[in-house]
Amino acid sequence: KNSYCYQIKTLNQYSKISKELLDLQMQIEGSKSSLGEGFSPLTGLNRKDQTLIGDGYDIGKLVTCKQTVIGKNCKIGNKSKLNNCIIMEGSHIGENCIIQNTIVCSNCEISDNCNLNDCQVGTLCEIAAGTKAKGET
Repeated sequence: KNSYCYQIKTLNQYSKISKELLDLQMQIEGSKSSLGEGFSPLTGLNRKDQTLIGDGYDIGKLVTCKQTVIGKNCKIGNKSKLNNCIIMEGSHIGENCIIQNTIVCSNCEISDNCNLNDCQVGTLCEIAAGTKAKGET
């Protein structure tokens, strides 16, 4: 087996490496187990979408996910769009949200109609409905 080691010092590096690892994982041919324990590709997405979703997910209708990792037991509301994101375990994203270039830590609640771009959302954080943020921590 090949090894992979990289020292990460910034959030941009973290995001870049996460995408590279996801791309490597998506290249693996074979069974669901080859994607790693507890993860599977969402039905209807293809390799171009580069999205990996943990078990126990609840994905609403008309959701778009590109270059995104969604942890176990996450819920994504109807008509939400996620691009280049990391959504950690147990987080919930409301309906009609646009989340881009953002890291959402574990067990967060992002209410309906939020627009987050280049943000980091801390563990157990709650984001009010209609929030618009760019470059926030």
